Amino acid sequence: MAPSHARLRLRRSGGFAGIATEAAIDTAELEPREAEPLLAALDAVDLRSLAGRRPPLPGPPDTFRYVLDVERDGTTHSITLAEADVPKALRPVLAALSARAHPVRKV
Repeated sequence: MAPSHARLRLRRSGGFAGIATEAAIDTAELEPREAEPLLAALDAVDLRSLAGRRPPLPGPPDTFRYVLDVERDGTTHSITLAEADVPKALRPVLAALSARAHPVRKV
């Protein structure tokens, strides 16, 4: 049975320049060689537990803060992480999304 696809959305704030960025990926729209490592990374973490954590306190001003929304198998998890708290297994997901990120327009 093939792993189910996931819709991912990342909002990153903080960092040295303080420029907020965002990106979205639907793994169903990716080539299997791109989607499979992302799905494996999602399988390697407990999304429910991560989503149930309290949001981290603000960290040093030059670090990132991530809000990752994961929609998969009819369930959506919203996970807020400080840069230092990102599980190693989840880093490929954040890296893939960060590579596609663009600055958030201020209205």
